[in-house]
Amino acid sequence: MALALGLGSIFNHSSHPNVTYSIDAEAECIRFTTSRNILEGDELCIFYSHNLWFEDNDVSNESFQNHETPISNDVASPDSTEDDGISTDLFPDDLLPFESFKYLRDDGEELSNGVVATVDAWVVDIPEPRETTTLLEFIRQTGLGMPDLQHLKRVRKTSLEEGGFKSTLLLSLEHPTVLPPNLPEPYISPVPTSPARNLEEVVLKSTIWPTVYQPRRVEKITWTYGRIRWIRAGIQRVVDEARRAKEMGEIPIASYVPDEWETVSGLAARDTRNSTNHPLRHSVMNLLRQVSNAQHSPPESSDNMTRNGQRYLLTSRTLFTTHEPCIMCSMALLHSRVKDVFYIYPMNQTGGCGGLSCVPGLDGVNHRFSIWKWTSPVDLKDALEVDPQLDA
Repeated sequence: MALALGLGSIFNHSSHPNVTYSIDAEAECIRFTTSRNILEGDELCIFYSHNLWFEDNDVSNESFQNHETPISNDVASPDSTEDDGISTDLFPDDLLPFESFKYLRDDGEELSNGVVATVDAWVVDIPEPRETTTLLEFIRQTGLGMPDLQHLKRVRKTSLEEGGFKSTLLLSLEHPTVLPPNLPEPYISPVPTSPARNLEEVVLKSTIWPTVYQPRRVEKITWTYGRIRWIRAGIQRVVDEARRAKEMGEIPIASYVPDEWETVSGLAARDTRNSTNHPLRHSVMNLLRQVSNAQHSPPESSDNMTRNGQRYLLTSRTLFTTHEPCIMCSMALLHSRVKDVFYIYPMNQTGGCGGLSCVPGLDGVNHRFSIWKWTSPVDLKDALEVDPQLDA
Protein backbone atom coordinates (compact mmCIF):
# COMPACT_ATOMS: atom_id res chain seq x y z
CA MET A 1 0.00 0.00 0.00
CA ALA A 2 2.82 2.39 0.89
CA LEU A 3 4.47 1.70 -2.46
CA ALA A 4 1.25 2.42 -4.35
CA LEU A 5 0.70 5.66 -2.46
CA GLY A 6 4.29 6.64 -3.10
CA LEU A 7 3.84 6.11 -6.81
CA GLY A 8 1.02 8.64 -6.67
CA SER A 9 3.61 11.36 -6.12
CA ILE A 10 4.63 11.12 -9.79
CA PHE A 11 1.47 13.10 -10.59
CA ASN A 12 1.43 16.84 -10.13
CA HIS A 13 -1.17 18.40 -7.85
CA SER A 14 -4.13 20.28 -9.32
CA SER A 15 -7.69 21.18 -8.28
CA HIS A 16 -8.75 20.07 -11.79
CA PRO A 17 -7.19 16.59 -11.99
CA ASN A 18 -7.30 14.07 -14.81
CA VAL A 19 -6.12 11.14 -12.65
CA THR A 20 -7.85 9.57 -9.67
CA TYR A 21 -7.42 6.44 -7.60
CA SER A 22 -9.47 3.72 -5.95
CA ILE A 23 -8.59 1.26 -3.19
CA ASP A 24 -9.28 -2.42 -3.74
CA ALA A 25 -9.05 -3.85 -0.24
CA GLU A 26 -9.58 -7.43 -1.38
CA ALA A 27 -6.73 -7.29 -3.91
CA GLU A 28 -4.63 -5.11 -1.57
CA CYS A 29 -3.85 -2.61 -4.29
CA ILE A 30 -4.49 0.95 -5.33
CA ARG A 31 -5.52 1.60 -8.92
CA PHE A 32 -4.70 4.88 -10.62
CA THR A 33 -7.06 5.68 -13.49
CA THR A 34 -7.71 8.64 -15.76
CA SER A 35 -10.93 10.53 -15.11
CA ARG A 36 -11.18 12.00 -18.60
CA ASN A 37 -9.60 11.59 -22.03
CA ILE A 38 -5.87 12.35 -22.05
CA LEU A 39 -4.41 13.99 -25.15
CA GLU A 40 -0.80 13.80 -26.26
CA GLY A 41 1.26 16.30 -24.31
CA ASP A 42 -1.26 16.63 -21.44
CA GLU A 43 0.16 16.76 -17.92
CA LEU A 44 -1.08 14.08 -15.52
CA CYS A 45 -2.46 15.68 -12.35
CA ILE A 46 -4.15 14.37 -9.21
CA PHE A 47 -5.87 16.08 -6.26
CA TYR A 48 -4.55 14.93 -2.88
CA SER A 49 -6.33 17.27 -0.46
CA HIS A 50 -9.48 16.58 1.57
CA ASN A 51 -9.70 12.91 0.44
CA LEU A 52 -11.72 13.89 -2.60
CA TRP A 53 -13.07 11.38 -5.09
CA PHE A 54 -13.37 11.88 -8.82
CA GLU A 55 -15.18 9.88 -11.47
CA ASP A 56 -13.84 6.58 -12.77
CA ASN A 57 -12.41 6.48 -16.26
CA ASP A 58 -15.41 4.51 -17.51
CA VAL A 59 -17.95 6.99 -16.12
CA SER A 60 -18.94 9.47 -18.78
CA ASN A 61 -18.29 13.09 -17.89
CA GLU A 62 -21.13 14.19 -20.16
CA SER A 63 -23.58 13.91 -17.25
CA PHE A 64 -21.50 16.55 -15.51
CA GLN A 65 -20.75 18.92 -18.39
CA ASN A 66 -23.66 18.48 -20.75
CA HIS A 67 -26.65 17.81 -18.53
CA GLU A 68 -29.81 17.46 -20.58
CA THR A 69 -32.19 18.68 -17.86
CA PRO A 70 -34.86 20.88 -19.49
CA ILE A 71 -34.09 24.49 -18.65
CA SER A 72 -36.81 27.10 -18.34
CA ASN A 73 -36.16 30.63 -19.53
CA ASP A 74 -37.02 31.81 -16.03
CA VAL A 75 -33.36 32.09 -15.05
CA ALA A 76 -31.93 32.86 -18.47
CA SER A 77 -30.81 36.40 -19.09
CA PRO A 78 -32.04 38.13 -22.26
CA ASP A 79 -28.58 37.99 -23.82
CA SER A 80 -27.79 34.44 -22.65
CA THR A 81 -25.08 32.82 -24.80
CA GLU A 82 -24.89 29.30 -23.36
CA ASP A 83 -26.51 27.75 -26.42
CA ASP A 84 -24.04 29.41 -28.78
CA GLY A 85 -21.22 26.96 -28.10
CA ILE A 86 -20.68 23.22 -27.83
CA SER A 87 -20.17 21.60 -24.46
CA THR A 88 -16.37 21.52 -24.52
CA ASP A 89 -15.85 25.10 -25.72
CA LEU A 90 -14.66 27.58 -23.11
CA PHE A 91 -17.27 30.06 -21.90
CA PRO A 92 -16.23 33.77 -21.85
CA ASP A 93 -15.37 34.91 -18.33
CA ASP A 94 -17.03 38.31 -18.78
CA LEU A 95 -20.37 36.63 -19.56
CA LEU A 96 -20.52 34.28 -16.57
CA PRO A 97 -23.98 34.36 -14.92
CA PHE A 98 -22.45 34.16 -11.44
CA GLU A 99 -19.56 35.59 -9.46
CA SER A 100 -17.16 34.16 -6.92
CA PHE A 101 -17.17 35.22 -3.30
CA LYS A 102 -13.48 35.41 -2.44
CA TYR A 103 -12.92 35.05 1.27
CA LEU A 104 -9.15 34.56 0.90
CA ARG A 105 -6.98 37.07 -0.91
CA ASP A 106 -5.15 35.58 -3.89
CA ASP A 107 -1.85 37.25 -3.00
CA GLY A 108 -1.91 37.51 0.77
CA GLU A 109 -3.80 37.64 4.02
CA GLU A 110 -6.02 40.47 5.15
CA LEU A 111 -3.96 42.96 7.16
CA SER A 112 -5.94 45.17 9.50
CA ASN A 113 -4.60 48.71 8.94
CA GLY A 114 -1.17 47.27 8.19
CA VAL A 115 -1.06 45.39 11.52
CA VAL A 116 0.31 41.84 11.35
CA ALA A 117 -1.45 39.12 13.33
CA THR A 118 0.99 37.68 15.89
CA VAL A 119 1.20 35.04 18.58
CA ASP A 120 3.54 34.77 21.56
CA ALA A 121 6.37 32.25 21.17
CA TRP A 122 9.31 31.22 23.32
CA VAL A 123 12.76 32.30 22.13
CA VAL A 124 16.27 32.23 23.55
CA ASP A 125 19.40 34.27 22.83
CA ILE A 126 22.34 32.31 21.43
CA PRO A 127 25.42 33.20 23.53
CA GLU A 128 27.96 32.16 20.90
CA PRO A 129 27.32 32.31 17.10
CA ARG A 130 29.34 29.11 16.62
CA GLU A 131 26.70 27.23 18.64
CA THR A 132 23.97 28.05 16.10
CA THR A 133 24.47 24.91 14.02
CA THR A 134 24.37 22.67 17.09
CA LEU A 135 21.18 24.32 18.34
CA LEU A 136 19.49 24.02 14.95
CA GLU A 137 20.32 20.32 14.91
CA PHE A 138 18.78 20.03 18.38
CA ILE A 139 15.60 21.70 17.07
CA ARG A 140 15.52 19.33 14.09
CA GLN A 141 15.93 16.20 16.21
CA THR A 142 13.35 17.19 18.82
CA GLY A 143 10.83 18.68 16.36
CA LEU A 144 10.42 21.61 18.74
CA GLY A 145 7.78 24.04 17.55
CA MET A 146 6.70 21.97 14.55
CA PRO A 147 4.46 22.35 12.63
CA ASP A 148 3.13 25.55 14.24
CA LEU A 149 6.23 27.58 13.46
CA GLN A 150 7.36 26.10 10.15
CA HIS A 151 6.43 29.34 8.34
CA LEU A 152 9.14 31.19 10.31
CA LYS A 153 12.91 31.15 10.11
CA ARG A 154 14.54 29.70 13.20
CA VAL A 155 17.19 32.35 13.82
CA ARG A 156 16.79 36.11 13.97
CA LYS A 157 19.87 38.31 13.79
CA THR A 158 19.69 41.75 15.36
CA SER A 159 22.37 44.43 14.88
CA LEU A 160 23.94 45.80 18.06
CA GLU A 161 24.80 49.46 18.59
CA GLU A 162 28.36 48.59 19.66
CA GLY A 163 28.83 46.56 16.49
CA GLY A 164 28.23 42.97 15.54
CA PHE A 165 24.87 41.25 15.98
CA LYS A 166 22.85 39.13 18.37
CA SER A 167 21.32 35.80 17.30
CA THR A 168 18.00 34.68 18.77
CA LEU A 169 16.63 31.15 18.38
CA LEU A 170 12.90 30.46 17.92
CA LEU A 171 11.84 27.56 20.15
CA SER A 172 8.10 26.82 20.43
CA LEU A 173 4.69 28.19 21.34
CA GLU A 174 4.67 26.30 24.63
CA HIS A 175 7.35 26.70 27.26
CA PRO A 176 10.14 24.25 26.29
CA THR A 177 10.69 21.58 28.93
CA VAL A 178 14.15 20.48 27.78
CA LEU A 179 16.94 22.68 26.39
CA PRO A 180 20.67 22.18 25.85
CA PRO A 181 22.86 23.28 28.78
CA ASN A 182 24.60 26.63 29.08
CA LEU A 183 21.74 28.59 27.48
CA PRO A 184 20.22 31.68 29.11
CA GLU A 185 16.59 31.68 30.23
CA PRO A 186 14.10 31.66 27.32
CA TYR A 187 11.62 34.49 27.05
CA ILE A 188 8.47 35.36 25.10
CA SER A 189 8.51 37.27 21.82
CA PRO A 190 5.69 37.95 19.31
CA VAL A 191 5.94 36.19 15.94
CA PRO A 192 3.67 36.30 12.83
CA THR A 193 0.94 33.67 12.71
CA SER A 194 1.24 32.92 8.97
CA PRO A 195 3.75 33.04 6.10
CA ALA A 196 4.23 36.07 3.89
CA ARG A 197 2.00 35.82 0.82
CA ASN A 198 3.41 38.84 -1.03
CA LEU A 199 6.44 41.13 -0.93
CA GLU A 200 4.60 43.69 1.19
CA GLU A 201 4.01 41.07 3.86
CA VAL A 202 7.66 39.97 3.69
CA VAL A 203 8.70 43.45 4.76
CA LEU A 204 6.00 43.89 7.41
CA LYS A 205 6.35 40.46 9.01
CA SER A 206 10.12 40.25 8.89
CA THR A 207 10.38 43.37 11.05
CA ILE A 208 8.78 41.23 13.77
CA TRP A 209 10.47 37.93 12.98
CA PRO A 210 12.08 36.59 9.76
CA THR A 211 9.19 35.01 7.85
CA VAL A 212 9.13 32.54 4.97
CA TYR A 213 7.83 33.85 1.63
CA GLN A 214 5.10 31.49 0.39
CA PRO A 215 2.96 33.12 -2.31
CA ARG A 216 -0.41 31.40 -2.61
CA ARG A 217 -0.69 29.38 -5.80
CA VAL A 218 -3.83 30.35 -7.66
CA GLU A 219 -5.08 28.29 -10.57
CA LYS A 220 -7.37 29.95 -13.08
CA ILE A 221 -10.77 28.29 -13.25
CA THR A 222 -12.13 27.77 -16.74
CA TRP A 223 -15.77 27.11 -17.56
CA THR A 224 -17.20 25.28 -20.56
CA TYR A 225 -20.55 25.91 -22.22
CA GLY A 226 -21.69 22.49 -21.04
CA ARG A 227 -20.70 23.25 -17.47
CA ILE A 228 -22.59 26.57 -17.53
CA ARG A 229 -25.72 24.85 -18.87
CA TRP A 230 -25.40 22.29 -16.08
CA ILE A 231 -25.13 25.05 -13.46
CA ARG A 232 -28.08 26.95 -14.95
CA ALA A 233 -30.15 23.76 -14.73
CA GLY A 234 -29.26 23.47 -11.04
CA ILE A 235 -30.34 27.05 -10.39
CA GLN A 236 -33.60 26.44 -12.22
CA ARG A 237 -34.25 23.32 -10.14
CA VAL A 238 -34.00 25.15 -6.79
CA VAL A 239 -36.15 28.02 -8.09
CA ASP A 240 -38.86 25.55 -9.11
CA GLU A 241 -38.64 23.72 -5.77
CA ALA A 242 -38.85 26.98 -3.81
CA ARG A 243 -41.96 28.03 -5.72
CA ARG A 244 -43.60 24.69 -4.96
CA ALA A 245 -42.65 25.12 -1.30
CA LYS A 246 -44.33 28.53 -1.19
CA GLU A 247 -47.48 27.11 -2.81
CA MET A 248 -47.58 24.52 -0.01
CA GLY A 249 -47.33 27.17 2.69
CA GLU A 250 -43.64 26.64 3.40
CA ILE A 251 -40.82 29.19 3.47
CA PRO A 252 -39.72 29.48 -0.21
CA ILE A 253 -36.20 28.09 0.23
CA ALA A 254 -34.89 24.99 -1.56
CA SER A 255 -31.61 23.14 -2.07
CA TYR A 256 -30.46 20.62 -4.65
CA VAL A 257 -27.49 18.31 -5.20
CA PRO A 258 -27.21 17.00 -8.80
CA ASP A 259 -26.25 13.45 -9.63
CA GLU A 260 -22.46 13.37 -9.85
CA TRP A 261 -21.99 9.88 -8.39
CA GLU A 262 -23.65 6.85 -9.83
CA THR A 263 -24.30 5.56 -6.28
CA VAL A 264 -26.43 8.56 -5.22
CA SER A 265 -29.05 10.15 -7.46
CA GLY A 266 -29.73 13.87 -7.59
CA LEU A 267 -31.69 14.99 -4.53
CA ALA A 268 -33.69 18.13 -3.70
CA ALA A 269 -35.19 19.38 -0.44
CA ARG A 270 -37.35 22.28 0.69
CA ASP A 271 -37.55 24.23 3.93
CA THR A 272 -40.16 22.53 6.15
CA ARG A 273 -40.07 24.64 9.30
CA ASN A 274 -43.72 25.64 8.92
CA SER A 275 -45.24 22.20 8.34
CA THR A 276 -43.09 20.41 10.95
CA ASN A 277 -43.12 23.25 13.46
CA HIS A 278 -39.40 22.55 13.88
CA PRO A 279 -36.93 25.48 13.80
CA LEU A 280 -34.05 23.40 12.42
CA ARG A 281 -35.77 21.96 9.33
CA HIS A 282 -33.83 24.18 6.93
CA SER A 283 -33.64 23.05 3.31
CA VAL A 284 -29.87 22.36 3.52
CA MET A 285 -30.27 20.25 6.66
CA ASN A 286 -33.19 18.35 5.10
CA LEU A 287 -31.10 17.71 2.01
CA LEU A 288 -28.11 16.45 3.99
CA ARG A 289 -30.45 14.08 5.81
CA GLN A 290 -31.68 12.74 2.45
CA VAL A 291 -28.14 12.27 1.17
CA SER A 292 -27.18 10.45 4.37
CA ASN A 293 -30.14 8.11 4.04
CA ALA A 294 -29.28 7.41 0.41
CA GLN A 295 -25.63 6.70 1.16
CA HIS A 296 -26.49 4.34 4.00
CA SER A 297 -28.75 2.34 1.67
CA PRO A 298 -26.42 1.66 -1.28
CA PRO A 299 -27.50 -0.61 -4.13
CA GLU A 300 -26.03 -4.09 -4.21
CA SER A 301 -22.82 -4.17 -6.20
CA SER A 302 -19.95 -6.51 -6.79
CA ASP A 303 -17.53 -3.59 -6.65
CA ASN A 304 -15.74 -3.90 -3.32
CA MET A 305 -13.46 -0.95 -3.85
CA THR A 306 -13.54 1.67 -1.11
CA ARG A 307 -13.52 5.21 -2.45
CA ASN A 308 -11.65 7.94 -0.68
CA GLY A 309 -14.05 10.49 0.79
CA GLN A 310 -17.11 8.24 0.86
CA ARG A 311 -17.51 8.74 4.61
CA TYR A 312 -18.44 12.38 3.99
CA LEU A 313 -21.84 13.27 2.58
CA LEU A 314 -20.97 15.72 -0.21
CA THR A 315 -17.33 15.04 -1.03
CA SER A 316 -16.45 16.71 -4.36
CA ARG A 317 -20.10 17.60 -5.02
CA THR A 318 -21.91 20.83 -5.89
CA LEU A 319 -24.88 22.20 -3.94
CA PHE A 320 -27.40 24.68 -5.32
CA THR A 321 -29.68 26.65 -3.00
CA THR A 322 -31.96 29.61 -3.40
CA HIS A 323 -30.75 31.54 -0.36
CA GLU A 324 -27.33 31.91 1.22
CA PRO A 325 -27.09 29.21 3.92
CA CYS A 326 -27.14 30.32 7.55
CA ILE A 327 -24.19 29.73 9.84
CA MET A 328 -25.57 26.38 11.05
CA CYS A 329 -26.12 25.11 7.50
CA SER A 330 -22.77 26.48 6.32
CA MET A 331 -20.98 24.57 9.07
CA ALA A 332 -22.91 21.43 8.16
CA LEU A 333 -21.83 21.88 4.54
CA LEU A 334 -18.23 22.31 5.65
CA HIS A 335 -18.40 19.04 7.60
CA SER A 336 -19.98 17.35 4.57
CA ARG A 337 -16.90 18.32 2.49
CA VAL A 338 -18.97 20.00 -0.24
CA LYS A 339 -16.89 21.40 -3.10
CA ASP A 340 -19.02 24.26 -4.51
CA VAL A 341 -22.07 26.16 -3.23
CA PHE A 342 -24.22 28.26 -5.58
CA TYR A 343 -26.93 30.56 -4.22
CA ILE A 344 -29.21 33.30 -5.60
CA TYR A 345 -30.24 35.46 -2.65
CA PRO A 346 -27.57 36.84 -0.29
CA MET A 347 -28.51 36.94 3.40
CA ASN A 348 -26.37 39.77 4.70
CA GLN A 349 -27.70 39.64 8.27
CA THR A 350 -27.68 35.87 8.83
CA GLY A 351 -25.68 34.18 6.06
CA GLY A 352 -22.72 31.93 6.78
CA CYS A 353 -21.18 32.11 3.29
CA GLY A 354 -20.14 35.75 3.28
CA GLY A 355 -23.16 37.52 4.80
CA LEU A 356 -22.93 37.74 8.57
CA SER A 357 -19.88 35.46 8.54
CA CYS A 358 -17.94 33.20 6.20
CA VAL A 359 -17.63 29.78 7.79
CA PRO A 360 -15.18 28.22 5.28
CA GLY A 361 -12.93 31.27 5.68
CA LEU A 362 -12.61 30.97 9.46
CA ASP A 363 -9.20 30.25 10.94
CA GLY A 364 -8.72 26.66 12.00
CA VAL A 365 -11.38 24.99 9.83
CA ASN A 366 -10.20 21.77 8.19
CA HIS A 367 -11.96 22.24 4.86
CA ARG A 368 -12.79 25.07 2.48
CA PHE A 369 -15.30 25.22 -0.34
CA SER A 370 -15.96 27.64 -3.18
CA ILE A 371 -18.89 30.06 -2.94
CA TRP A 372 -20.68 31.38 -6.04
CA LYS A 373 -23.44 34.01 -6.13
CA TRP A 374 -25.90 33.88 -9.05
CA THR A 375 -26.04 37.28 -10.80
CA SER A 376 -28.16 36.53 -13.87
CA PRO A 377 -31.82 37.71 -13.79
CA VAL A 378 -34.41 35.39 -12.25
CA ASP A 379 -38.09 35.76 -13.18
CA LEU A 380 -40.45 36.43 -10.27
CA LYS A 381 -37.44 36.80 -7.99
CA ASP A 382 -39.41 38.98 -5.57
CA ALA A 383 -41.82 36.09 -4.96
CA LEU A 384 -39.04 34.07 -3.32
CA GLU A 385 -37.66 36.79 -1.07
CA VAL A 386 -37.75 36.14 2.66
CA ASP A 387 -37.27 38.15 5.85
CA PRO A 388 -33.66 39.43 5.74
CA GLN A 389 -33.29 38.40 9.41
CA LEU A 390 -34.33 34.80 8.71
CA ASP A 391 -31.74 32.05 9.08
CA ALA A 392 -31.85 30.34 5.70
